Amino acid sequence: MGAAVTANFDFENFTLTSITSYDTFERKLEEDAEGPNNGLDILYVNDVDQFTQELRLTSAGTGPLDWIVGVFYSSDEIDGKPSQFIDATDWFLTSVQTEWQQETTAWAVYGRVGYQLSKQLKMTVGLRYTDEKRDFEGSSSDLNPLGASCLLDLFCAPGFTGPVVLSSTDNSIDEQDVSGEVVLEWTPFDDVMAYIKVANGFKSGGFAGGFTLSDEELIPYEPEDLTAYEVGLKSRLAEGRVQLNASVFIYEYENLQLFTTPPGTITTRLTNAEEAEISGAEAELWVKPSAGFDLKLGMAWLDTENQDDRFDGLDLPNSPEFTYNGLARYEWPVSDGLSLAVMANFNYVDEMTKCIENLPLCEARDYTLVNARVSLAPTDQRWELALWSENLTDEEYEVEIFQQLSIGSYIINYGIPRTYGVTLRYNL
Repeated sequence: MGAAVTANFDFENFTLTSITSYDTFERKLEEDAEGPNNGLDILYVNDVDQFTQELRLTSAGTGPLDWIVGVFYSSDEIDGKPSQFIDATDWFLTSVQTEWQQETTAWAVYGRVGYQLSKQLKMTVGLRYTDEKRDFEGSSSDLNPLGASCLLDLFCAPGFTGPVVLSSTDNSIDEQDVSGEVVLEWTPFDDVMAYIKVANGFKSGGFAGGFTLSDEELIPYEPEDLTAYEVGLKSRLAEGRVQLNASVFIYEYENLQLFTTPPGTITTRLTNAEEAEISGAEAELWVKPSAGFDLKLGMAWLDTENQDDRFDGLDLPNSPEFTYNGLARYEWPVSDGLSLAVMANFNYVDEMTKCIENLPLCEARDYTLVNARVSLAPTDQRWELALWSENLTDEEYEVEIFQQLSIGSYIINYGIPRTYGVTLRYNL
């Protein structure tokens, strides 16, 4: 549940925008990860409250200079009580409870300035300063209801019952970061624009909120830093009936955040790799052969390499080498003020690994999803009646694969099978 209020105030040379939002979220999710046994039956319970406020000024002039400046504030609190309750009475003869609380406050100031150097050349420079503080308090305890779980807590005595603390922490991190971008745009023709972009950004560090066996596993992971280089082309040809966009890019990561099982532990958690690199290219073609007829084709290519000593040369997870997509849509009038539209699209995703270690059982197959839709609507779009189907061919594909506690078993989440339905939309 949430609410957001956006207010705009227009002045002679600029516009002031205020965006205020509040969100609250409660989660209770049960996961039976090993079938009929009580080996990894997990209950997640979380409460999240977040408040954000942003103020920004945007230039309203028509000269060679355009700009935007702003400030941003955010605060949130996440409670996990318990965030995990592991019933492992069949496997480890025990149950484990994990509890934690996290409070985060962040603020930032940013600005972006664009200047038309000539009729064909424009440069844009952006800069952002971010300050974040995160307080975390959490623990994992072996509840030891059967008095026989010495496999987890090595200091227990046979026959002893009652909780034993496995890990705990009360810690804070305070991070500051300066990020920015430089973009050079060249417009040799009115409908063709080429650009070069260099940008830097970061992803915050934090704490593991899952089940841990030692205090060392609660040491915070570090912020992730990304430097991106991109060259691209955007164009509208044939009087707007053809659009062609393409780009090539290189992403260089430092302290890449990833899920893995560090040496000497059995729990998978978020940690850092030293470096990683992604190279790629993508292109999109949109053609309108006639009125009401749209054709779209897209493709992307990725080459990834983990450069951490532990995983040197391995592919990054969830990074298919090739992806393709396409869409065909035709709309025509069937009576005065009423139109019928038929649409079909597809999305092909190449095979990929789902875990950082590139284990054989983490390989996800390639797949193609096909969707179709027929809709009837008036020209004013006041209402729409649609018959649709997603994953029309009922393709079976893996969305997520991960290993459980380094014990040789895997959890596999599959994509949604063929679905179909009827939708009626009416705009008040």
